[in-house]
Amino acid sequence: MFVGGSLSYDRFWDRLPPETADPAAMAAYAALQDWGESAEGFIRTLKDSLDREMRFLEHAVGHARDSYVRRDKDGRPIVTRTAAVPIPASAMDLEKPFLTACRSAVSSPRLRTPSTGRSGRGTSGSPRD
Repeated sequence: MFVGGSLSYDRFWDRLPPETADPAAMAAYAALQDWGESAEGFIRTLKDSLDREMRFLEHAVGHARDSYVRRDKDGRPIVTRTAAVPIPASAMDLEKPFLTACRSAVSSPRLRTPSTGRSGRGTSGSPRD
């Protein structure tokens, strides 16, 4: 399959898999993708896909009230502050045992490292220092 003008963008022929040189394999792949037997089918599919993306982006960053990003009359984004979602009490209750276990593990002398200087050992880290 050849798309007019594609050679002007990059030297890609040496990076293509060997199947691309097999017309039967390419025809089967094109049929699987519903492209038809010519480059026009591929171009049509690509154009349709790009049109869908363009419509999505135009709606997402548009002037409609349900857009993801709204713009003012000058085209600048209107940023609204969102309310913080409170942490559910059930999540806090679930977290308490883990925090308690972490605090007790950190306060344990066995887990302190010599580099903190609080391990109860000498400067070399040896128990005999």
